[in-house]
Amino acid sequence: MLQIDLFAFTRDQAANPTAYGPTNVTTAACGPNVLGGSALLCNARNLKPGDVSDFTFADDAHPTPHEHALVARFIAERMAANGWL
Repeated sequence: MLQIDLFAFTRDQAANPTAYGPTNVTTAACGPNVLGGSALLCNARNLKPGDVSDFTFADDAHPTPHEHALVARFIAERMAANGWL
């Protein structure tokens, strides 16, 4: 069994963003929508202005595609270290 602490991983990103690549670890990428900025209704029309492609969070709880990629790489690295990949 392999346990992965994504909470600690995300906290480390917030403390050391340059080590991971996100440009913003505090602001949500999604702008106002009928669900208060929820990622459930986030789309190209209501993203925050500017480049949000390297943001960590889409809203106050959900990761962006960039964060999903970082998590996938982190998990793959842990799996490889255990000889699973």
